[in-house]
Amino acid sequence: MTASEEIELIHHRLSEYLNHPYVSRFLPKPEIDKDKMSVYYFLFQLRTEPENVGSFVESAMVAEIGLSTHESMTNGTLETKHGVTKRQLTALSGDFYSALYYYSLARKDDIEVVKWIAEAIQSFNVNKCRLYYPNHSQNWNQALEALGAVESALVTRIASKLGYTSWASFLNDFFLVKKLILEHRKYSVKDSGSILFNYLMKRFTGDTETFEQRLENEIRHLKARFFTRIGQEENRSDSPFQLVPYLKDKMQAYCQCKVGEG
Repeated sequence: MTASEEIELIHHRLSEYLNHPYVSRFLPKPEIDKDKMSVYYFLFQLRTEPENVGSFVESAMVAEIGLSTHESMTNGTLETKHGVTKRQLTALSGDFYSALYYYSLARKDDIEVVKWIAEAIQSFNVNKCRLYYPNHSQNWNQALEALGAVESALVTRIASKLGYTSWASFLNDFFLVKKLILEHRKYSVKDSGSILFNYLMKRFTGDTETFEQRLENEIRHLKARFFTRIGQEENRSDSPFQLVPYLKDKMQAYCQCKVGEG
């Protein structure tokens, strides 16, 4: 079985694992980030026996989904019973997903990975507070740095613990670019919008045109930095050789749809 086939199989199992009939009446199915799943797959191949890779990937992704589910919560005033129920279920399902990975890993007696993910969740929460509740005046670059740390908290921690500390920088760039591009798509849809972008625009620019230009410049800068950083690591003899071309191809694909190109 090829790597892509194994990743698809893990994705299928995870989708079934996270399916809950009652929750699905009110909330969309949890989104599974295939890029993070692929990174975890190639990294965990270096640590464990082939038959155990899938369970480690599933556990890490459940933790990721728990964090992203909490991220989707709004804090506006709710006027309907359905809206209240949806928010309550979002919070509870996020808590459920966040706890489920402990159960999954505990069954494998792998306390070390539990500790890694717990440390990463702590880093996620600290940087989320840095972004939305800074204790001092924060500039654009500092806000984007905090956002990048939030987006890649778990995956960079796992990479570092597996001996790939130098990979954290370009993994951070990759997932920050992806976040900015996907949030821009939400921002462009008036009916849904992007809570993150509305927050950043209000705080740093105040008008749409300035914000759009700043965003486009940021994506170009991050893309260039990503390719420089990953190029520096590409020739390492112990690099997960399939991961490098995967990330490079994905970055090119996302940036073809970058701001200003429709």
